[in-house]
Amino acid sequence: MNLAVATGEPSLPNTRTFTRREPNIVEMMCLGSSTKDIAPELEISFSAVNANIARACTKAKVTRKQIVMFSLQHSAALEKGGRFSPGLHDPECPCNEPHCKGMRRVA
Repeated sequence: MNLAVATGEPSLPNTRTFTRREPNIVEMMCLGSSTKDIAPELEISFSAVNANIARACTKAKVTRKQIVMFSLQHSAALEKGGRFSPGLHDPECPCNEPHCKGMRRVA
């Protein structure tokens, strides 16, 4: 059974969601926390933090170094149930995400 149909939500092709824990960890990375700082804060093991980061990067189709940029370009991905398309935006992206909008130069 299609979960999107069962919950009444529209089925969006090629979109993904993060688990409950992944957005918390990515958000803490955006704030400058290291994996060693994140583990005690969330009361999980260091290896669990690394596993969650690896899963988030796989879902987003970015490297560990790119995950912070990804979260700036896909702010809805960090919200509960937020859906996102994997990958980084092009440098000339015309979308209205705060990061992309702020990167456009006004002539």
